[in-house]
Amino acid sequence: MKSRFFTSTLLILALQACGPKVERFTVHGSISDPVAEQPGSMVYLSGPEGTVDSAKVKNGAFSFVGTIDPAKQLTVSLKFPGKDKWDDSFTVVFVPDSETIGIDLDYPPTVTGSPLTDEIAKFREELLSLYYDPRADLGEQEPGMDPEVQIEAERQAADSLYRIQMQKIIRFSRETYLANTDNALGRQALSLLVSELPRTELDSLIQLGGEAIRNDKQLKALIESKE
Repeated sequence: MKSRFFTSTLLILALQACGPKVERFTVHGSISDPVAEQPGSMVYLSGPEGTVDSAKVKNGAFSFVGTIDPAKQLTVSLKFPGKDKWDDSFTVVFVPDSETIGIDLDYPPTVTGSPLTDEIAKFREELLSLYYDPRADLGEQEPGMDPEVQIEAERQAADSLYRIQMQKIIRFSRETYLANTDNALGRQALSLLVSELPRTELDSLIQLGGEAIRNDKQLKALIESKE
């Protein structure tokens, strides 16, 4: 009897060892603001479906453990008595794409150890630089030009400039998505394209994505809402 039990145990352990390895991440968080340790304060880890976990701050530190998923973005937020629901202080978004991630919730909140979180920040900075191009110049008013004519000329120039900027943004976003079809950066890029591209092109793009992007409920709903 003992021999059978021992053999069964070994078989179970062998099957577990042969199974897929689940990679885990650990968030090492810190915050020095006294509000973090007052009664009722709690740090929450949230995902697209809602709260994933929660932790109390002790000696200025907190931690979370979860499954690595480069296609997902999670939010860490400190909530305390009296905090307005629209108050986004002590809040940061990150991609759980590596084993060890550092989060500091003190102002301004920072994330370290997550390459994709850094890439998403760079992507957003580049979008802003394309939209607010310092080289944009609508020209100066010509001497003797009728004010109404000048206003119309400036309006047309602004419209033309906007179209050029949007073309650059769309091209940059499309290129970013096609280079990141299986992670959170690609999802960000595709989300931006939803408002700018026709339904047929969006349908084609999402089919090029990895499983997580193809099955993303929010993305699919946005695309399906297009006429």
